Amino acid sequence: DLEDPLRDYIGPFSHVNGGITIRQLLRHETGVYNYTDHPDLGRRLREDLNRTWSSRAIVTDFVNPPLYFAGFGASYSNTNYHLLGMIVEAATGRTLGQELRDRLLDPLALASTYYPAEEPSNGEVVQAWWDETGDGVLDDFSALYDSRSFVTARRSAGGMMSTSGDIARWGRALFSGSVLPDSILAEMRAFIALSGVGPVWTGYGLGIQQYQIAGIEMWGHSGLIAGSTSLMVYSPEYGFSIALVDNDARSAHVTTAGALVEYLKGVDFTAVGVERPSLGGAEVVPYPNPVVSGEVVRFAGARAEVEVFDMLGRRVFVGFGPVSTAGFVAGVYVYRSGGGTGVLVVR
Repeated sequence: DLEDPLRDYIGPFSHVNGGITIRQLLRHETGVYNYTDHPDLGRRLREDLNRTWSSRAIVTDFVNPPLYFAGFGASYSNTNYHLLGMIVEAATGRTLGQELRDRLLDPLALASTYYPAEEPSNGEVVQAWWDETGDGVLDDFSALYDSRSFVTARRSAGGMMSTSGDIARWGRALFSGSVLPDSILAEMRAFIALSGVGPVWTGYGLGIQQYQIAGIEMWGHSGLIAGSTSLMVYSPEYGFSIALVDNDARSAHVTTAGALVEYLKGVDFTAVGVERPSLGGAEVVPYPNPVVSGEVVRFAGARAEVEVFDMLGRRVFVGFGPVSTAGFVAGVYVYRSGGGTGVLVVR
């Protein structure tokens, strides 16, 4: 039950109140110290990259006294998810990885998603980059990013590996009602304000964030660890989900999501083929589309400057006339002209 106290399942811990409820953990109303803020965490994880960290060890070693009494504030803490993961294991008698696999990943055919604290990699892990020294230059972070020590220290606080495609499919399955009954989804959507929310991230429910992107309400969650950031958002109004992932933790995912939302709002998903929006009163059509990297793209019907953005929100072209895709890596790009947007695919 959401009102069950933590002590009914796990504990005790020096700096964690056993009376905290599952609902408070999910809504981050616990006041529990965020273990990723601990000054010794990085050093300790590096001491033995082959060490397997349990959630109990993480909470024992890296949680300082609480920030406030449970229920008297709301602020995000990754520690809450370690505690929730331990509750899952105590309640079921099985590991979190087994529960994720049997209840969610396999039934939803999320074949590119796995829980590396317990499961082997099912594909190539991206090379991760992170500015370790703070000098503005990205450093190769892969050896640490995928090490046993760092992977197990994340666990239920952010320790899953996936692809943007699987993440988008997960978001749509969850919020469209394929995973949980309507009554539980309604509980999840009882949003409150957390410290740090603003005009884009506007509230927090039971493990989900509320957003206002491109003028519409969206539900989902963001993620940030050293070497990666991600964002998944779902539109209840239009029924689509968007997932964005990078490997250097520098991307403007909300900006990119905003451009994609503007485009997707005008797409008729019941039609066959690619829907091309009307921009500035005249149809603007890129051709060829898809295009092979290195070829030239022309925009028929454009009466204004054309801008092209990559999925990190960076503008890669601005001007009139044909666009050379020399130097464009394969992927999806967003173009804007005359006040509207569209999608260009480079192969």
